[in-house]
Amino acid sequence: MLNKTHMIIPKFDSIGYSQKLGHGPLDETKNRKWYGSDTEELFKQNMSARKTKKILTDLEWDNESITYRPNDMGFRMDNSFKSIIPGSCDFYLGCSITFGIGLNLEDTWAWKMSQRLDRTMVNLSAPGGSMEHQYRYTKCWVELLRPKRAFTLGAFYGRREVLNDETYGCVLGAWLIKQGPDDARDTYLKICSERELDISQFRAFDALRAVCKDYDVELYSINDEYRDELFSSLEKHQFKARDLIHQGKDWHTHIANLSDSYWERLA
Repeated sequence: MLNKTHMIIPKFDSIGYSQKLGHGPLDETKNRKWYGSDTEELFKQNMSARKTKKILTDLEWDNESITYRPNDMGFRMDNSFKSIIPGSCDFYLGCSITFGIGLNLEDTWAWKMSQRLDRTMVNLSAPGGSMEHQYRYTKCWVELLRPKRAFTLGAFYGRREVLNDETYGCVLGAWLIKQGPDDARDTYLKICSERELDISQFRAFDALRAVCKDYDVELYSINDEYRDELFSSLEKHQFKARDLIHQGKDWHTHIANLSDSYWERLA
């Protein structure tokens, strides 16, 4: 059996705030006007073209519209983890969609759903995130925060997380093949083969379910019966966030207001 110094994911407790593995995607010391694909350069580029300028103007987006606010651990939420009463919150897991790239926090499905359920939102999403991200963040914070429920929209196929001693991040297979350096492409070939991608998704999802079961957390995802219908509508609602890439406010409102029949309990 591995001793504690060799475990990849440490056991988190009330003094675990300095642990890198539990840190969110944002710098916890400052608010930001731009983040991820929602860049000032892209906004200026879109405003310089007639078609995209009209879209941005109609949607009432400008260069002061959005603030990305981090909490004390770099997650996109206002509540400090130290202020959350254990058992009072729900976890929201996902990638840039759940994070809300190109939207204000109050326009995201996680925020809106937490308001509807009258529960504290803990948004553990990360742009570019994978199922491995979702497992890691849940593992790191479940013991301290004791959520009642965790909601996930899943993750896009082809994403893997790579951890080393200094940094962590998500490997996007297509990006590595097209733009990555030689060592990154070598990594892709090792961990992003079709077989490895298939089993990694199941492995991370099973790990997430196991953690939720261990801590009596109800884990929910969109029911398979409705998943294709729901996500086929992504294109219809896409290109409405400020970056004109991600889903807009209307799609997030739709997700937040889904009836219980759309959500399947998995743990």
